[in-house]
Amino acid sequence: MIIYHERIHLQGENGSGKTTFLKCLLGLLPVYAGLIEVGENVKLGYFSQEHEVLSEEETVMSVF
Repeated sequence: MIIYHERIHLQGENGSGKTTFLKCLLGLLPVYAGLIEVGENVKLGYFSQEHEVLSEEETVMSVF
């Protein structure tokens, strides 16, 4: 469990599932086991490695 004001980072070898885990948190991929609960005031931020959802007209800070 991650508690109020805590921050985490993910680190691991290529292919270990870091991006898959983040996509499950964001609801971009289904969760096949376990439970993910995101608090009401939690802001999730993620920029895809492929940048397919980024707008060229916006800045990084305006996206959040």
